[in-house]
Amino acid sequence: MVSRRLLCGSLSAFALAACNALVGFDDFERVRRVAEPPDEEEEPEERDAAPRDAAVVDPPVVEAGPDAPELASTTCPASAPAYYPAWKFPGPRARPCTPADLTSFLTHEGQTFESQKSAMEAQNAACAACAFTLETDNEWGPIVKTNDGRVFVSFGHCYARAGAPEACGDSALELEWCLQKICNVCTDGQSLADCRLAEREKGCKRGLDRTLAACGNNAQIINNTCRGSGDVVGVLCGGK
Repeated sequence: MVSRRLLCGSLSAFALAACNALVGFDDFERVRRVAEPPDEEEEPEERDAAPRDAAVVDPPVVEAGPDAPELASTTCPASAPAYYPAWKFPGPRARPCTPADLTSFLTHEGQTFESQKSAMEAQNAACAACAFTLETDNEWGPIVKTNDGRVFVSFGHCYARAGAPEACGDSALELEWCLQKICNVCTDGQSLADCRLAEREKGCKRGLDRTLAACGNNAQIINNTCRGSGDVVGVLCGGK
């Protein structure tokens, strides 16, 4: 299962570039796919149709209310984050979700955090409890509602749980957190795609460099195991 709208480029066969990790990255993301240089005879439209990547998450819905007193920015690019969450390896947890739950998750993706969680609770309450967590929770699940109202997909935790080094998960978490904060809900200014592309080399350059260095030997995990938001739920909470 992968998220439906993924926006990234590619590097050489021996380098890994990150969007955002996952995140999504729709975004940790998450992280750009490792790609072989295109064959000379390959047509440009064929290259454009190549599988796109992981850590880029769909634009989260800004939520207002007593549990989200701050509103995430809608003008892109926004300011770089002044705060990054501390990395914490995802501990053992029950994995109650089923393949049907992952299908339901993707069906409701793009709605508010509360709407997504309510839909999952109606189908499988245990899956909802595993999948949907808050930034203030002691341990994060795959989908996190941040204190400023963003819906964050934790690609870095998926990478680590799937077997990538902790440094890979940590750096991917930084990169996706940064990209989502700067390029959160692009209703004004740059488009989401343009913002994420530019900020990998600007406001989020440190996270990109760290991710390239730490995740370069984990293409299978990034390109396949944790490629999209549904995969992140599946790896951390079951159903995959």
